[in-house]
Amino acid sequence: MNYIKPFEELCFYDDFMFGVVMQNKDICKEALECMLGFKIDYLKYVEPQKTIEPLYTVHGIRLDVYVKDSNRIYDVEMIW
Repeated sequence: MNYIKPFEELCFYDDFMFGVVMQNKDICKEALECMLGFKIDYLKYVEPQKTIEPLYTVHGIRLDVYVKDSNRIYDVEMIW
């Protein structure tokens, strides 16, 4: 039987909570600026659990959080 952690016990680094929190563009922008050490003008697009499946003959990937700003793409992964 799988253990399901109660919502009240979820932390930022839990997969579900990480995706929910990082969907907020203001929080995501601030976290990226803090981690990367430079300012970001604005975020155009934030998508948690983005799946990329390039061809039917190869395995796809899933990104924890996929973010685009005016000229960059960020793959934000939670490593725990």
